Amino acid sequence: YPEFADLLTALNSGAIDGYVAEEPTALAECKANDKLTYIPLKNNDTGFTATAADVGIAIGLKKGSALKDQINAVLAGITEEQKEKLMEQIVSLAAGETVDSFAISSEAPATTNGTLRVGMECAYKPYNWTDTEGKTLGAVPISGEGKEGLYANGYDVQIAQYVANKLGMKLEIYSFEWDSLVPAVQSSNIDAIVAGMSPTAERAKEIDFTDTYYESNLVVIIRK
Repeated sequence: YPEFADLLTALNSGAIDGYVAEEPTALAECKANDKLTYIPLKNNDTGFTATAADVGIAIGLKKGSALKDQINAVLAGITEEQKEKLMEQIVSLAAGETVDSFAISSEAPATTNGTLRVGMECAYKPYNWTDTEGKTLGAVPISGEGKEGLYANGYDVQIAQYVANKLGMKLEIYSFEWDSLVPAVQSSNIDAIVAGMSPTAERAKEIDFTDTYYESNLVVIIRK
């Protein structure tokens, strides 16, 4: 299925019986749809093994980017408790609930020393999604032609905003199709990919990755 929304439609219609996703995605979808539930996948000795590269997500950068060490220094200051709390808050926000503040946040710099251009799909709750009104806490305008009046939000957006603030930079969000993200950072059209992307060995051949900024269990989303 080409789009995440197509998977949901197929699952709800019975065209498929389930699909593998990260647990935060399952939490967000099951919270929004009481007809869905999920089954956690667990490592075992009969064939299933998920490594850190499978369940972790990291920021993708162009090979040799000087941003890698700078971003890793920022990520090192975030605790596991803060990561988990932020994800809980983002899942609630994605479900339409009110959130007053985020567990991971930083004051925007009074003056900036550059722009951090970040690419993501803006279509993968709770990691990133499109907000058509910009009314949710922490929503950031989506830059680019044809994106006027659209905003991005989600776990990835808040991590990107935190990193940009800590680096003293202005954040710009750009929306790309999934398959276009790696070419976009390779060609320097964007500076970083913050899109729920796992740092697999295959991807690491093409781009550099920072340390992981979240790790999640894999699950199968099914109908009740």
